[in-house]
Amino acid sequence: MIKETERQISKLLEEGNQGPDYKNLLGIIKELRLHSLYLLNSYTLNTLRTIDTLLDKKRIFQMNHGAHGVRFAMWVRYPDDKAGDDGVGDIEMDKIGITLSRVPATLQIEGESAGLQIMHVDYDMLSSQSDTLGPYTTIGGVFYIRRLHLPGEAIHTRGYIRRNRKTETQKLTFLRYPNDGVDTPIGDLHVSLKLPENLFITETQPMIGWWNSEKMAWCSDGHREKDTKYDAKTHHLHIKIWRLEPFAVLQPRALDFPYLDWNLMKTEGKESGVVLTLKGSRFEVKIIATSQGVSLLSPAVPGYEGVMSPGHLLLRLKKSGLNLVPTDDDAKFCHKPLKSKTLEEKSCNDLAHVVGVLDISGCRYSSSQEADVALVKIRESCYVLPEPEPEAEPEKVDPNAKPDPEVVKAEAAAKEREELLAIMTKETLEDKKLKGISDDKDGWRTVCVQEDKWMLINASKFHLRNNKPEPAEGCITHLNLSGVIKERYPGKENDLETVPALLKETVKKLLRLVRPLVFH
Repeated sequence: MIKETERQISKLLEEGNQGPDYKNLLGIIKELRLHSLYLLNSYTLNTLRTIDTLLDKKRIFQMNHGAHGVRFAMWVRYPDDKAGDDGVGDIEMDKIGITLSRVPATLQIEGESAGLQIMHVDYDMLSSQSDTLGPYTTIGGVFYIRRLHLPGEAIHTRGYIRRNRKTETQKLTFLRYPNDGVDTPIGDLHVSLKLPENLFITETQPMIGWWNSEKMAWCSDGHREKDTKYDAKTHHLHIKIWRLEPFAVLQPRALDFPYLDWNLMKTEGKESGVVLTLKGSRFEVKIIATSQGVSLLSPAVPGYEGVMSPGHLLLRLKKSGLNLVPTDDDAKFCHKPLKSKTLEEKSCNDLAHVVGVLDISGCRYSSSQEADVALVKIRESCYVLPEPEPEAEPEKVDPNAKPDPEVVKAEAAAKEREELLAIMTKETLEDKKLKGISDDKDGWRTVCVQEDKWMLINASKFHLRNNKPEPAEGCITHLNLSGVIKERYPGKENDLETVPALLKETVKKLLRLVRPLVFH
């Protein structure tokens, strides 16, 4: 049920639909996940009632509930289990990949049976409880280490343990740790765990946060930051925590956007397609789109081989810490003004229609325009960069020969004239800007898209003089990008019919998800 709901959410995102249907599905999947955790707590209670027959020699019970994305373990401590001077010792849960080291004696309850519930849930249900969007997101799921009171009383009878099950004790009771919520170094808990191999973590010391249920936000003051260690090769993480609250690896919400640059280029191979390149702050992501779907070319990460739908791939990447599915709410975290929905949809449709015929690239001045105006660059897909002219071989000079006085005098006069000419024609700051964004560089031409038209423009004059969008000299406006092709590249419009319709549809879905016109 959860997987089917996730598939429907992916489909709506591919269609550019984040309206009521999308929000309803988010609510449904939230309830489904909450219900699965409720069932898990009920299962925990039932397990505790018969825990004595399930525990191994180390008083540990483990379970991997893969269908619900939950790894689960329990550790039990009875009143007559004595702790040493250094505490309880180590608790190794190999089946779920978590080890608790130097467990302090303060976790026990005097005269009572206590335990720990340890879980790794591969989704974040906590952030959805808050009405405000926080600056951080979780990656790799959420870890729970919860101290609990065991129902009933453990009684030793003739060499085995039975439980006195009173009605009023048949409930799952979680206990606060520390009891008063105050940091006490003697109660630190060392946690070692292995993170999934497909996480996109570039930091040598990842940010660890815990969920503050009072502030309804992720905080980073519940662990010893200096003791956090991460091995990028083995993906092992070691942290020291002093409070038992849900914790997770955090990263800034707008870490991978705004994009520094983006483009869509034609590629050749077994099946022709296009490669979408997104240059972010950490990675240059390359995604190849074909009629069958999309595949991740780079960065190379285990588990992302094969062809998927655009929504499936990008939502999996987001879950692993590479967010390329920005929302309207994310725009404020990277200070990008939103474009109108009509403009975004028109751009996605028209750009997808010309892939394979035109290469498309972002224009860095697009975001500075009004909400109903965007800029992109286009060129023929078969464009070949001109060969550089070969450098002339330097004239051989005899080092022993004496310089000709007349030649020296002529060279000095020529140099003086060049310096004088440079002063007279000194480039202004505006000239340098114009040179940096001039059209026809490597075959690129800038086009302007509005809600009802496309046009070739003079990009440098348009940006620097803040003019209203007007066609470049000798050009006219067009209803779609196909008209621009006919005007700029006569004869190329016939090639549009050779591009597979399924490829166009795949690219359209991809552009709707990554939203380059807004987040570049």
